[in-house]
Amino acid sequence: MAKEIILRKEDVSGQGVRVFLDLKDGDTTITAAMIADSDRDNNVDSVSAVGDIDGDNDLDDDDKALLRDMVNLFLKIKW
Repeated sequence: MAKEIILRKEDVSGQGVRVFLDLKDGDTTITAAMIADSDRDNNVDSVSAVGDIDGDNDLDDDDKALLRDMVNLFLKIKW
């Protein structure tokens, strides 16, 4: 069965851009993180995660850095 990583970008009026990281495994999808770019400069301002992202069994600055790097690249894609 395929596992998916889904990035959802939402423009929130007066609050900037929010990107949600969804992890999907079969029929189960969880939102694992919310990342914000409040000033719309395509650079992440804040990261909120609900669990370990890098697989080292703790939620720490390494997880937030990984999410920040991924979303900064994602925000450069224009469509």
